[in-house]
Amino acid sequence: MWKVKYSLSGQDLKYLGDSQQDAHELLVNMLCQLKEEGMTLKMVGVSYTCPVSQLEFQLVSVRTCTSCGRESSTREDYNHLSLDFSPERTLLNSLAHTFKGEKVEFTCEGCKGLQASKVEQFHTLPLVLVLHLKRFGGPGGLEKLEAPLLFPPELRLSDLCWDMVPPLHSASPQALTNQAPSILVSIPQTKTSQVSSPQTLTSQVSSPPGQAKDSALCCSGHYISDILNASGNWFCCNDSQVSMSNEATVLRTRARSAYLLFYMFRTGEQQAPAHRA
Repeated sequence: MWKVKYSLSGQDLKYLGDSQQDAHELLVNMLCQLKEEGMTLKMVGVSYTCPVSQLEFQLVSVRTCTSCGRESSTREDYNHLSLDFSPERTLLNSLAHTFKGEKVEFTCEGCKGLQASKVEQFHTLPLVLVLHLKRFGGPGGLEKLEAPLLFPPELRLSDLCWDMVPPLHSASPQALTNQAPSILVSIPQTKTSQVSSPQTLTSQVSSPPGQAKDSALCCSGHYISDILNASGNWFCCNDSQVSMSNEATVLRTRARSAYLLFYMFRTGEQQAPAHRA
C-alpha cells in the first residue's frame, strides 16, 4: 500500500504524507493513473491489459426535440457512477432518479426549437460496476448523510439500458468470476463532521457491527471493506483484522455507512445482464 501511495504522490502531493484521504477520491485517482500508465505502455509496444477496462462503460444521452421529435445522441465513457440519495432511500430508486428524464434547453438542428427532453441510459455495461454513494455534503462537504440507503444483493439493469447491451469488454464473465470473486464490496466510510452526531462505522468504506460509535472529526475516519470470495463467503476486512460475515449482516449493518459498492457482472437465465453484489 505504501508503494501505491508513493506512486500517487507523483500526481498529487497530498498522498505523500500519512494524512487520511477520501476513499472515493483515492479510487478515482488510482484508476486515472492506471489508465494513463496503460496507454503509455501501449504506445511503446508493450502488451498490457489495463485492469481499469473491467470497470469502464458508456452512457448514451438522447435529446428529443419537443417541437418536432428529432433525436440526437452523444456517448460518454465512465468507470463509476456517483449517486444522490433518493427520497425512498434505496439504491434502485437512486439509480432510477439518476437516469430520470429531464427538460433541457437545446437548439434543434431541424426545426430550430429551443427545448428538448433528455434521457441517459447505459450503452454498454462494465464487468464490474462501481457505485459511489454521495454521503458527504454541506459547507465544504463536511457533513455526512447518516440516513440508511438499502442496497440489494443483486442488480438488474435492463430498465436502464439503451438496448440488450453486452458487457463492454470481451472477457468471459465466468473467467472474471474465477479471477476476481469479490462481488459487492461495501466500503463504508466513517468520517464525520464536527456538527454531525457520532456514527457507527460499517462496511463499504465503514466499521464492523457492534463497534462503539466514533466521534472523529471530519478530518479523520476509518474505512472497512466487506468482500465476497469465490466460495460465497463474506469477510469483513478491518485493517489487519479479517473476520467472517454473511450477506444478511452486510446488507443490514452497512445501510447507514456504505460509500462504495462494487457489483460484478454474471450470466444467468435472466434476459438482461445482472450484476451480483
